[in-house]
Amino acid sequence: MTESTTSRRAFFPAQASIEFPTPQLHVPPSVVGSSHSYQHQGSLVTITVPRADIAALVARAEEHMPSDDTSRIGVLSWNPETGTALSLSVSSVDVSYDLPNPIALDHKMLSQPPNARHLVAETDAHALDSLCTAANETLISAAARWLSVLRWKSKDATIGREGLQLKQTGFGAKLRVKPSLAQVWAGGIAVTLMFKEPLAAEEWDATGAALMAGLEAPVYWTTYLDGIVSLRRADLGNATILFAVACEVFLRRKLATSLPAPLSQPLRDYIDDMNIRPLITKAFPDLLSATGQVAYSNLTSGIHRLFDARNDIMHSGSSPHVDDTSVQSFRSSTLGLLDLEEDQTVWK
Repeated sequence: MTESTTSRRAFFPAQASIEFPTPQLHVPPSVVGSSHSYQHQGSLVTITVPRADIAALVARAEEHMPSDDTSRIGVLSWNPETGTALSLSVSSVDVSYDLPNPIALDHKMLSQPPNARHLVAETDAHALDSLCTAANETLISAAARWLSVLRWKSKDATIGREGLQLKQTGFGAKLRVKPSLAQVWAGGIAVTLMFKEPLAAEEWDATGAALMAGLEAPVYWTTYLDGIVSLRRADLGNATILFAVACEVFLRRKLATSLPAPLSQPLRDYIDDMNIRPLITKAFPDLLSATGQVAYSNLTSGIHRLFDARNDIMHSGSSPHVDDTSVQSFRSSTLGLLDLEEDQTVWK
C-alpha cells in the first residue's frame, strides 16, 4: 500500500469475487474446501468450494436437526456406523480473481459497510461501479466455463441446473366431472426419491487439470449433455435433435483432424460437406483399429436410427414415432460414440 501524493487516499490491492450458485453439485468430503485455478480472459481465476465442519453437519443430521441456514454445505448421506459423510451438497462456490491494478480508497472505507459513497467523489464512485460491473461479467463467464468443463468430465448434465425432476412426490392425476368439476378419482400417491452419486474425486481433479491446460468442453459433449436436460424435461424431439448433432459434430471433427496437412482447401470443404451417411459407414470406420471397428459396429445401427428420427423431425416438424424408450436408446448410442474418444485402443 502506498500513500497518494494528492489526497488522504491510499492504494490497495483488491480482489473481485462472486458467490456462484451450484444446484445439484454433490461432492465427496475430500472436495470440500478445495479449489480450481485457471487462466480466463487474461486473469487467474479461482473457484473454491466453501469449507465446513463436516463432523458437526453430520451430527446435526443424525439428530434430525435443521441445517444451519448459513452453511453452503449440506449432508446428503452418511455412514451411520462411523458417523462419516458420504455425499455432500454444495449450494454455491466462490469465484474470484485479483484485480490487475490497486484501487484508491479512503482509509475510513475499510471500517464502513460497502458502498460508503459519502467517502468518495462521485467520479470515483462511478469508476468503482464500472469496475464491479466488468468484474462481474468476467467472473460469471469464468464460472460458466468451469461448470461446462465439470459437466463434461463428470458426464453429469444436472450440475448447476434446477427443475430437472418432472415426477414429484404427491398424488397423481385427478379425474373431475364437468361442469361441476367434482373430483371422482385420484391417482395413487407417488414417492420420488431423488438421489445421485456424488462427483468422484477423480472427476474433480480431471476438471482442474483440463482448466489448467486451457481446455474448453468439446461442443459435442456440451450438446450431448443439453440433450440429457431435454430428455429429463420430456422434450423428446429436442433431445433427439441434440443427440444427433452431438454425433455428427463428433464424427466430422474426428475426420477433419485426421486429414493430412497438404490437403487442398477445396477438397477439405468437399469432405466437410459430405452427407452424414457415407461418413458413418465409410469414412469414420477407416480411422479405427480392428478393436475400434468392432466396438463401433455395435453402435452404428443405433446411430442410423437416431439420424432417421432426426430427419423425420426436421422434415415434418413433428416426432410421432419418438417415445421415451427410443430416445433413451439414442442417448446410449450417442454416449457410446463419444466414449470412444478417450479409448486409445480403438484408434489407428
